[in-house]
Amino acid sequence: MSTSVLALVRADPALTPADLGSVQALNLEGYLHAHLPPGHPLRTHLRGETLQRSVRHQLIARELRDLLRVWHAEGIPAVLTKGFALAEFEYRSPTERYYGDVDLLLPEDPATVARAVHLALAHGWRSDGQHAHPDAWTHESAHLWSPGGHARLDVHRFVIAWTAGDQRRTRELTRQVWNRSVPQDWQGVTVRRAAPLDQAVVTLMLARTWGGDAGGLKPADYTDLDQLRRRYGLTEENLIVHARSLGGEHTARAFLAACSPWRSVFRLDDPGLARGLHQGAVQDGMLTPLDAWRSRLRDLPRRLRLMPRVWPQVRAGLQAARQAPGTPVPVPRPSRSARLSHAERLDLVSAGQWLMRLSHPGVAREALGRERAHVTFQILRAAGEAVELVWGCHPVTGELQVWIEDDRGVPDWYGDPRVRQTHPEMQRWPARE
Repeated sequence: MSTSVLALVRADPALTPADLGSVQALNLEGYLHAHLPPGHPLRTHLRGETLQRSVRHQLIARELRDLLRVWHAEGIPAVLTKGFALAEFEYRSPTERYYGDVDLLLPEDPATVARAVHLALAHGWRSDGQHAHPDAWTHESAHLWSPGGHARLDVHRFVIAWTAGDQRRTRELTRQVWNRSVPQDWQGVTVRRAAPLDQAVVTLMLARTWGGDAGGLKPADYTDLDQLRRRYGLTEENLIVHARSLGGEHTARAFLAACSPWRSVFRLDDPGLARGLHQGAVQDGMLTPLDAWRSRLRDLPRRLRLMPRVWPQVRAGLQAARQAPGTPVPVPRPSRSARLSHAERLDLVSAGQWLMRLSHPGVAREALGRERAHVTFQILRAAGEAVELVWGCHPVTGELQVWIEDDRGVPDWYGDPRVRQTHPEMQRWPARE
């Protein structure tokens, strides 16, 4: 990326239309459209995406409000967190903050989660069935899709990702976020939001570093902190003190060393970023080798049972990935017609990825993007899922990307849906009629 990430997140007026590719790669179109000076030549190129985001957000917000209204009437509390909550309540316009799923907290009680999901189903939402299996819950207890298909709702029971090991620390953090959350009227619906310090420290710094995104930052991290800084007068010392009270001081210091609007620092591309964030988490007692092996061992029996089933598809996917772009891709005949649940889908794909990684020892996962797409395509098609394999090419750099899509585009569990814009489609299998 030729333009510095810091210049992008600070909306440097020196940006030009030549930086559009970098802007798109970081999902900053809406943010820059709002923050660049009127008449800036880049704003013209950002207007279309900004309008699309506005429409998308309004559709999601309307369906979400309808559901929260039902839950509130039935006495089911919810805390809105992360990207959607920030976009709706903290930024001047929701188009400034790109987000994917909608995240919220429900009480951990299985009966409450079941009641909430059944109410959602009665109002046209769909579930992947995870809510019915509390023994398989991690930090998430349910996934819901809105009637219009505009929103995916990730229902959390914990604010920090958890897959195995001691839950006490995660439960205590979650309890504190609940206790400090504040009610707000949202166009006639009462919702709860995390307190400003918890938004900055718990649902941003700790959740990012201790959870599924361990080792990396997102482009919106800088702008999120900047919004919270401006709106609530937060200081770095405020964040450090709060993190210390939660047992996350080292994590917060490592995060702020890489991402600080107070000091205009944003090291998104720093090669030492992952190491520094991981070290901070380990110093705070998280992400230890024991934690990693607990998580792996928890999933291993289920994955091992599925490996013989997916091995033929893994082999076919790896063979197809070695072919030149444009080579016809075999489309397997489905072995079943029933639609997979979200949990079944992820189990099959994960089992295949374990085998894929075993066949490429020592190769970084990031370098296996083509193999991952082909293997995932073969596994899901064989299981009866109507996914498609897509090749795209960046119009400026010529970089090739390959990914999978379902009937709603790039699945949120698979990757960034923006690849469809940054890498226009060249070919797809099976071809659409």
